[in-house]
Amino acid sequence: MKSRMPRRSESTMPEMKKDSDLSPEDFVRHPVWVGVHGFDSDEPWYENSDEETFRPWLGPLPFNETRGVALIVATMELADGSLSSGFCRAVRDDWDSPIPAIAANTVMEGTLRSWSDMHGGSKLSVLLLQSPIIFINGRQFDFQLRVPQLRVRTIQEFYSAVGKKPSDVFPLRFAARSGLATGLTSGILDGFYDLPLSPPDRSKVDLEITTGESLLNQGEAEPPGSTDRLLDKGQINPQVMDAEQTYSLSLEDLRRYPVWSRQSVPDSKKPLNEQYVFVPWKQSIPVDPTSSDLRIAATFVLHDGTEFPGYVTSVPENWAEIVPPPTVIGSSRIQRKSSKARYGDCPSAIIEQQQPCVFVEGRKFQFWCVSKDPEDLNHEFREALGKRHEDIFPIQFSCRPGLSLGIVAGQLKGFYKSVKVLGKPARVECY
Repeated sequence: MKSRMPRRSESTMPEMKKDSDLSPEDFVRHPVWVGVHGFDSDEPWYENSDEETFRPWLGPLPFNETRGVALIVATMELADGSLSSGFCRAVRDDWDSPIPAIAANTVMEGTLRSWSDMHGGSKLSVLLLQSPIIFINGRQFDFQLRVPQLRVRTIQEFYSAVGKKPSDVFPLRFAARSGLATGLTSGILDGFYDLPLSPPDRSKVDLEITTGESLLNQGEAEPPGSTDRLLDKGQINPQVMDAEQTYSLSLEDLRRYPVWSRQSVPDSKKPLNEQYVFVPWKQSIPVDPTSSDLRIAATFVLHDGTEFPGYVTSVPENWAEIVPPPTVIGSSRIQRKSSKARYGDCPSAIIEQQQPCVFVEGRKFQFWCVSKDPEDLNHEFREALGKRHEDIFPIQFSCRPGLSLGIVAGQLKGFYKSVKVLGKPARVECY
């Protein structure tokens, strides 16, 4: 007789979520989630669920059920050694045992076929059962190749979010945390995969595994420089000319073009901060932060969940080691030091490189302070928002997906300023 968990009353209806809505925090609270349709068919909440609905597993660990689907929190180790959280499905050890084939109106109906036999004979087909998912900045990314019309965008969005080269990502190893489930809970990904179903007559199918590197600079049925796929609906202004430039970016500028390049325009008659202009970026994306000084449209999420538009500078992974080019003033050249040489190993120094800026009621607030007092700015910022400090900070920000490689997200705990220390590296203070 099939065993099941004790029946719950309606007053103890469990937390239920779509698998696509699960977050890293959900797996911190509950490391194992099970499909409602596999376990709760006689429960009152079953009618409010579907095949994509999951609830926390409250039974004994390790999970060892032979029915249903279980999602297990996992660690994802990229090729460069960096770690991210994620999850995968627990798969039984006998996953490739032959099962009756279903092929109506064919002589193959009723014959025994294994899972791998049904997918081109490849043992890699276990990945379809494990379905590993990685979290990047709280967003889920899987590794299944989409149809050609969609795969370029999804792969570009993945690399933009992870901020790494394909060789730094793959091969990727994933493993569920020890003691949470029996069976197969680990594996290796050499890239994004497509493992189609084989026809019953066992005719050959094409299996595909790729890191996606060849797709990073491809467009999607638009000429190079097109902004149609970069902007939110209703935000395109086709009348903007290529020669458009501005000394100070506005929200309207970012609605027309989500990426702008900051370029030097030497003019001894103007102050140093006016010897630059911003011009729309109309080359391929995602952009490389090492090639240009770019400003990328971004979203800023306050602690209370409200969102505001803005922009940031995407920075390379080795941002702290980079020595910036010299600043030319007339006949003089001023060579600056790398961030590490100036601030040591201070992690907050990245804010100076990212230059995050948010728009509130038409006003710009920059979180790295040079000439303005950070305490005064913090006060003005709270007044403009009409919120308390604890409702505002920390702020999470991230660039729009697919626009840039490198580091495109971060956290703000206040307004920042560089403070010199005699005989020591400068420090970054937050107000």
